[in-house]
Amino acid sequence: MSICRSGLIILLGLIFLTQKSAKAQNGQEQRAYYFNSQKLSEQLFAETALGMHNRTTADWSRLELRGTLHYRINHQLRISSGWRSNFIFSTGRYQHSELRPFQAIMVHAPFSEQGIFDHRLMLEERFFIGDNLEDHFNLRLRHRLETKIPINNKHLIDNTFYLRPMWETYATVADRDNGLYISNLKATAGCGYKINAGISVEFRWEHVKSFNYNKEINRSINNIWRIQIIHRLW
Repeated sequence: MSICRSGLIILLGLIFLTQKSAKAQNGQEQRAYYFNSQKLSEQLFAETALGMHNRTTADWSRLELRGTLHYRINHQLRISSGWRSNFIFSTGRYQHSELRPFQAIMVHAPFSEQGIFDHRLMLEERFFIGDNLEDHFNLRLRHRLETKIPINNKHLIDNTFYLRPMWETYATVADRDNGLYISNLKATAGCGYKINAGISVEFRWEHVKSFNYNKEINRSINNIWRIQIIHRLW
């Protein structure tokens, strides 16, 4: 039952991926992340992350730093607050940066004995720092739906391979004239291996469609290949 219902995310993603547009510009990107989390109390834990992004279709790279505090209200509800900093480089030179404070709520919704859907709703305040930028601030609302599907075990115990499909929608408020609009749609096909309670390794293919406020001009499609190590210190 859990695999059947989890397949709904994959089905939605496949429908999304089959849609093409002649106006879209394609790009390839590679990302690598290291996540580290540490327990501060029974309900509070901190997470830091370091990420490197690189685009093969352009001489472009980005360094990402993250810091987050998570507070677990109960087994099904968690709230978070933190920041992300992005430093963008082109042709080896620093171009501009972004400071992104955020607040989020995570809801764990069981749908079977083994299956759980995770809903994450996040609000980002994005500050862009640099010269010759069209925008210096916007708000972005994100909703992510995901699940983990164990492959070789019934539950996510040690030495377990798993699938991690995701679907995320981004809505941006660029200015008062354009209001709220859908700026990004992302479908993710992910797989991972839980080595033990402290370390997991994941590999993802993320397919992202981006739009500007009129939903057509400057539309782009990015295929992102991502590998990450998740290190839990408790």
